[in-house]
Amino acid sequence: MAKLVLTCLRGARAGARFEVVEADCPVTMGRRPDNTIAFDPEKDSKSSGRHADIRVVGGRFVLNDLGSTNGTFVVHGGAETRVAGSVALADGMNVELGKGGPVLSVRLDLDDGAEVPNTSFVDVGSLPLPEPPPPAAAPGARTAVYQAMMVETAKKSAAPLKWMIGIMATLLVGSGVGFYFYWRYAEDEKDTLRREQEATKEELGQKAEQLEADLDKTKEKLTEAQGSLKTTRDNLAGTSSKLLDLRVEYEKAEGDAKKKLEEQTKALEKTKTEYEAQLKKQEEALKALEQKEQASEVIAKKYEKSLFMLIAVRPDTKSMFGFCTAFAAHARGVLATNAHCARAMTDMNDKGLWLVARMNRSPEKTYPIKRWKGHADYKGSAFSTDVAIVEIDLRGDTMPAVPALAPSETLYALAPGQAIYTIGFPGKVMNEQAPAADFRAAVISRLTNFQNQPGTTTTTRMVWHSALTSKGTSGSPIFNAKGDVVAVNNGGLSARSVNVADPVTGGSNTEVAYDATGLNFGVRADALKELLDASW
Repeated sequence: MAKLVLTCLRGARAGARFEVVEADCPVTMGRRPDNTIAFDPEKDSKSSGRHADIRVVGGRFVLNDLGSTNGTFVVHGGAETRVAGSVALADGMNVELGKGGPVLSVRLDLDDGAEVPNTSFVDVGSLPLPEPPPPAAAPGARTAVYQAMMVETAKKSAAPLKWMIGIMATLLVGSGVGFYFYWRYAEDEKDTLRREQEATKEELGQKAEQLEADLDKTKEKLTEAQGSLKTTRDNLAGTSSKLLDLRVEYEKAEGDAKKKLEEQTKALEKTKTEYEAQLKKQEEALKALEQKEQASEVIAKKYEKSLFMLIAVRPDTKSMFGFCTAFAAHARGVLATNAHCARAMTDMNDKGLWLVARMNRSPEKTYPIKRWKGHADYKGSAFSTDVAIVEIDLRGDTMPAVPALAPSETLYALAPGQAIYTIGFPGKVMNEQAPAADFRAAVISRLTNFQNQPGTTTTTRMVWHSALTSKGTSGSPIFNAKGDVVAVNNGGLSARSVNVADPVTGGSNTEVAYDATGLNFGVRADALKELLDASW
């Protein structure tokens, strides 16, 4: 039997879930209490008393606008349409009853407990974040209303007037006291938020200064190494020239003079050998410094705005919590992350939460998440192709930076000991209001397939490393020294289960935590390339 699941995303009934089968139709919606789905008469004032209904026509659920005052709108695939009469409902569609009114998400033919396949796009449209609630009526306006009520009552009866005046006076006093305490609470919250923002700015400034200092030190060492290398090369050239002159004199000399020249030649040859060894060592050190400078410059500066924190938002309270890292994979607004993060988004979407991506160090750059898709070979386990892509609504903006995926020959040449770099949002210090990603340097420890075996160049997909991995860093990029993405950070063997508070229900959930010292791993970047090639 066909079934329709409606989840209220915005309005007084946000979070409510309604299941509709054909036998229930027609289902009416509006502010009147006799509707099948009734909204709050005051808080949901944008919707009409009898706003719209849902009927079954030709085996399909059809939405009909019933002459509403503010109109009915549907959003699907990023496009918004006003309903002029009726429209067939589609999976992933969002319905808005009046501009700024209640919003309902639409899911079709989903049985209880069924999962959305992670190998096809999960589409949630492109609605904006919920608007803040309208301001409460001014105390003066309330007083005028109460006065009008008392005058009308006075016309009818003197006795009820005294009774009404007592109640109104109590209400006015209570409203005044309540307004005062609410005002004080709001001011305290503003002060707290202001202090947190100032502390965050100071912390970001300190991190930026430290990064600049580290880069300056690297550049100083690089300049010093280049100078030392030039000196050694000059010394080697001078020694080689002297050695050549001695050999010419040695051929002409005889007796004691020849013996003396022979000793000088041997000494110069020894010096030349030492200079050659010193030159080789300095060249290797210089190469390492050049790679370090390049990686630091490219990753820390050029690609810091390619990082995004994935955040869930409660439409009613606008409270938010970050849960994963993502990074730019395509200029059109496509991010990369883990498949287990995408699965979590499906669960959150089913609970009526809004999903957004907020740019690293740029909280004003917050974009609604439109849809997501996991790799077809993801098995629900960390030891599988745990990568996914997420499409965001850039709303006319452009991606500041998109890191390149390393070519196949680079991925096949990965080996233990190679330097890598990660940048992500560790869960314990996640700041949704001002995201600031952590930059870490590490090395590859080993490479295996998903069965923890050496594998071949094409099946060796797990990149084991010593970089930081914790809740929140899932989905962060792993760069090589050239600044190319070689893997998507995933998890670690130090994982353990912990009980944490659920910000949605107020209860507790069992989640996975990681020790920073554990052996951690990511999925090689060719798995992400496969997903991108198959999707666009």
